[in-house]
Formats: sequence, structure tokens, C-alpha cells
Amino acid sequence: MSLSLDLLGKPSLVTYIAVYPSAASMPTMERILERAETLAERYPLLRACVLDARTTKPRWAILPADAVDTRMASLVNDVPIQDVEAFRLEADQKAPDVSRTLENIFDKELHDKHSVSVSGRGLLWRVVRYLGDPKSASHPNLRPAYIALTCNHVISDGRSGQTLLGALLSDKESRASGLQKSIIAPSMQDTINCRPSLGFLFH
Repeated sequence: MSLSLDLLGKPSLVTYIAVYPSAASMPTMERILERAETLAERYPLLRACVLDARTTKPRWAILPADAVDTRMASLVNDVPIQDVEAFRLEADQKAPDVSRTLENIFDKELHDKHSVSVSGRGLLWRVVRYLGDPKSASHPNLRPAYIALTCNHVISDGRSGQTLLGALLSDKESRASGLQKSIIAPSMQDTINCRPSLGFLFH
């Protein structure tokens, strides 16, 4: 189903967001990228793409090493929180409205579908750090900051995405190395007899 929606131009995305008290307390871009590279090397699905997606026999494939390196370089990005117009300061309230911020980040992530679509032949996940503009005069380091992980549903469901986010943000190396190695997931047709009967087709 997720692949079918993707081919219709409506990829099913899953987004997870971690909230930090300030930009100073969140992992650096370099640290997240380092963790992402380690995890992608250990888990092939994180460097996989879907080939022959518009045929009757779509299949998983591992991206070539040079393609993975190129795409990894742009996997993690910084976006000024002002770009999502998330902060709503009331007359009697000095702190940003975190709930509104989260809603806007979810909305932005789920509408930015192209970069993690199957048709893009790239990585099917991305990481964005939302933080205050350092050139702003309103003390960006005192504002809450956010890290959003967005995955195409063809590689992640709710639980696996939470595990991936935790491994990306963990300071403990054992958090990632302790996870068992995985392999490319088999297709549903290889594991479940889902071929419709003739009776079903004629109804």
C-alpha cells in the first residue's frame, strides 16, 4: 500500500520529533551525521532504494557506495525555526508556544514529500534540526529546539522509527552497536500468501 501511494505522488511519511530546551543542548549536525553513517552501514535498509517500482516486480536494492556518500552528505539539515512560523508570543507569555511549533513542524515535514519518495532513487529518510536563527536578536539559544526524523513508510513503521531516532540521538555507542544486524526486508509476497483466489477476482 505504501509503495502504491508513493507511485501516485502521495508517499506515506512518518515523522518523529525530539524537543530540546535550547539549541545548545541538542546534538550537533556532525554528531548526528556520524551516527547516521554508522547505523546505515549496519542496517542495509537505511541505504536502500526501490527499483522497478512501476513494474509488477518491484525490488529492494542497496545504493552504490558513492551514491550513499553523496546522499549522506545532505541527510542532516538545519532550518531556522522562523521558517515554520512556529512561535506565537502572547502578550503575557514570554515562552514560545511549543504545541503550535510541533504542529507546524509536523505539517512542514509531511508536506515535503519529494526528498524521501521512492521515485527520487535516494535515501528514504532525512533528519532536520529546527533551531533559532543565530543572527536573530531574540536570543535563539534560549528557545526550544527540535530534531525531526522523517521516514518513508516503505522502510519504517512506528516502532522502528522510534528506535532509529533514539539510536541517532543517543550518546552511548552501545545503543547502536547493541542492536542486532538486520537484512533487507523480504517482500510481503515472499512471506505471505496474498495472491487472490479466482473467486475473489470474479466478484
